[in-house]
Amino acid sequence: MFKISIENLSDIDINELAKFSYNARYMSVFQNVNRTVAGIEQSLTEAAENDYERIILARDRESHEIIGKLACYIGFPEMVFIHRWDPVMAPLNNRDSVAGLLINQCKKYIKKLGFKRLEVTLSPILDGFEEVREDYQTLYEREGFHQATKEASMRIEMSKWNPSLEIPTLPEGYSFESVNSRTNEEIEETVLRTFEASGDRLHLDMSPTQQRITFNHWFDRTRPFHSTSIYLVRDNQVVGFSIGRAYSGVVSLGPIGLLPDYRGRGLAQILLHESLIKIKNDRAIKYAELEVDITNTPAIKLYTSVGFSPQHMQEYYSWTVSK
Repeated sequence: MFKISIENLSDIDINELAKFSYNARYMSVFQNVNRTVAGIEQSLTEAAENDYERIILARDRESHEIIGKLACYIGFPEMVFIHRWDPVMAPLNNRDSVAGLLINQCKKYIKKLGFKRLEVTLSPILDGFEEVREDYQTLYEREGFHQATKEASMRIEMSKWNPSLEIPTLPEGYSFESVNSRTNEEIEETVLRTFEASGDRLHLDMSPTQQRITFNHWFDRTRPFHSTSIYLVRDNQVVGFSIGRAYSGVVSLGPIGLLPDYRGRGLAQILLHESLIKIKNDRAIKYAELEVDITNTPAIKLYTSVGFSPQHMQEYYSWTVSK
């Protein structure tokens, strides 16, 4: 028998949780030679410094040992995010049923708090992950989730990128501006309209309120933008954008977009090229990365043409709270 509890990460024995997380995934597809108990403990300690991490634990009633955990982040309005590849389970005979109970407890918890959407990402999906991916897909779909989208993660090594590739000249009347030249209020509708027209499945899977919450996260001014963050402007109107942030020698690009009326003119290629030049000029950056819906063929073709290559796939599953 077991019992389930919901706890703040700051109230949990971090060392115990780190040891469980390590042992539960030892000798599995998730095992990494650089993954240690100490490293997991450090990450958990850092995460515990904010008030947004919740841990749902399943413990054996007799030994009180952890047999399963599901971590979630509640730092957004309306939306809660389960950690990637959670729940983590000990090798039990009834592990699927316990995992399902952890997910259901999370659903009940966020509904009680007034949240509207629960989302989980299966990422990275690497070679050898197909069986475990199918297990998680089955688990989440059984608990009422659906696949919101499937994306490709792409990367380019900046030392190998050739900025002298033949790129069309920026047409007369167009210019580039820094992301700091406009307020969020000035560009919100442009960004939302761009994603609406692009058919981005994750965006369309959200309610209009959740789309705006996501926009506010993308353009959060408390998190520094990299210099690659620019707008493409015509007649004082933003018609395109490319946003990037730097983490440990990598620039993560996104969102990137162009209003539908301005597509098919080579402007997306010019915008991306300008962004990459700014990344290239930053000697501290080794790679640029981005994510793209696998059904967005024109975008994938564009990214591939300038040197981006696929790294792995990732899937998003979501559940919406019913009234």
